[in-house]
Amino acid sequence: MDIIGQILEMDAEAEQRLLAAREQSEKLLDECAQKEQELEKEALDRAEAYRQELEKTSASSTDAQTLKIRTDEKTRIKKLDAVYESEHEKWEDEIVGAIVSQQ
Repeated sequence: MDIIGQILEMDAEAEQRLLAAREQSEKLLDECAQKEQELEKEALDRAEAYRQELEKTSASSTDAQTLKIRTDEKTRIKKLDAVYESEHEKWEDEIVGAIVSQQ
C-alpha cells in the first residue's frame, strides 16, 4: 500500500502543480492583454501628440507666411501710392492732352 499511497500523493501533487501552472498561465495572459492595452494607449497618445505638434507647426508656418504676404502687399501698395503721387498730374495732363488733340 505504501507504493499506492505514494502514487496517489504524487498524482495529487501533480494535479496541484498543473492547477498552479494553469493559474500562472491565465495570470500571464491577463498581464499580456493589459500590457497590450497600455502599449496601444501609449502609441495613440504619442500619435496624438505628434499630430498636435504638426498642427501647431503648420499653423505657425501658415501665420508666418500670411504675415509675410501682408507685409509684402503693404510695401507694394506704398510703392504704388508713391508712384501715383509723383506721376498722377503728368498722367492727367497726358490723358487730357490726348483727348483734346483728338477733337
